[in-house]
Formats: sequence, structure tokens, C-alpha cells
Amino acid sequence: DIGEVSPNTTFDSELASAYAEAALRPNGWLTILAGVRYDDVDQVSVRFRGPNAFESGLDGDETTVRLGATASISDSISLYLSFAQAFEPQFGIRRDNSAVGPELSDGFEFGIKGDVLNGILAFESALFHTVRSDVAVTDPNNLAGEFFTVNVGELEADGFEFTGSL
Repeated sequence: DIGEVSPNTTFDSELASAYAEAALRPNGWLTILAGVRYDDVDQVSVRFRGPNAFESGLDGDETTVRLGATASISDSISLYLSFAQAFEPQFGIRRDNSAVGPELSDGFEFGIKGDVLNGILAFESALFHTVRSDVAVTDPNNLAGEFFTVNVGELEADGFEFTGSL
């Protein structure tokens, strides 16, 4: 509870999570990871002043998975591949005074990391693709003093990243 997000409105949220992960190493060069996470969120939004006073709540839960593998292709370079789902509670109130539901996402990443030149240069490079659903943003139809949110549906992010250090 960090305080008021919009005037005369409070948001209270409780999130309980449990995560389990297992790693398998079938040989000296391959590691396989699998994880499962359960999240349960209870949110209460209260607007306590003005003509639109109300109380709205959300009780939701989600089970998500994470899968990954790392393969050593040399003593100093590894390839990795991962898939991860996410569940993220959001704060906000829709115009019909209902609470905004959680955001869900699926993400894939493939990369290479290691060091070259006898350890002088360390690097990590990856390609990624993420799909986020039920993303909440400020309602573009808000009038002065209104703080409603809307869901924009699905957003996709694709990219490439590179990090290096001497």
C-alpha cells in the first residue's frame, strides 16, 4: 500500500505466491530448468469522496510456467533458450467502477553468453519476443479529474539486446 494513486481513491492489494523449480543436468554440457508459479491476488479499490463513491474488488489467481535450457558449446561460451509466463496485478478502475484485472504475458528468449580473448571481453546477446495481454492504461476519454483505466488488449515486443564488458 503506497498511498493514493488518484485523488480520493485508495488501492489495497494482497498477493500470495508460491514457486517451485527443478533443474536437470543429463550431462556435463546441458542444463534443463522447469518451474511453476501460483499467484493469488486480492485487491480492493475505494473511492471515498464525491458523487461517484464506490468500492470495487478483484479476487484472481493464475498458475504460470517457466522453462529453460542452457548448453555449453565451449569452456567459455553458452547458448540458452527460455520461455516464461507472467501474472502481474494492476491497479485501476474502469468506467463501470470494476477493478482492472491482472496482466498476463508469455515471453521467449534465445541468447548466447560468455567471454572471449582469454576472458578480456565478457558478453551476452539475445533475441526476445514477449506478448502481453490485458494491459491497462489511462482511459483516453477521461475528463478533467477522472482517473479511469481501460485495457488495450494485447501488446507485442520483439527485440535484440547486447551487453559487453571489458
